[in-house]
Amino acid sequence: AITAELSQALVVGDQTEITVNGTNVGNGTPEEDLRATIRLPEGVSVVSFVAPDWTCTGTQLVECSSTLRPIPGTDLPPLGL
Repeated sequence: AITAELSQALVVGDQTEITVNGTNVGNGTPEEDLRATIRLPEGVSVVSFVAPDWTCTGTQLVECSSTLRPIPGTDLPPLGL
C-alpha cells in the first residue's frame, strides 16, 4: 500500500514537500526490485529528492526503484519529493 502526504496544497510556483510512504501488505517478500511511479500535475515538478534506499529520476513523471526486500507488514523508507 502506498500513500502520499503534502505539507501544504500544491500551488504552481511554490515549493511543497510531498512524502510518499509504503508498506508491504502482501503475503511474501518481493523477488524483484520495488518500483514507484509518481505523476505530478501539470506545472508541478520535483526540485530535489530525499529518498534513502531509493533511486529516483524525473521531474514531473518521477520513477523510483529500490532493491529492498521488505517482509510482510514492514514499512518502506519514505520518499521525499
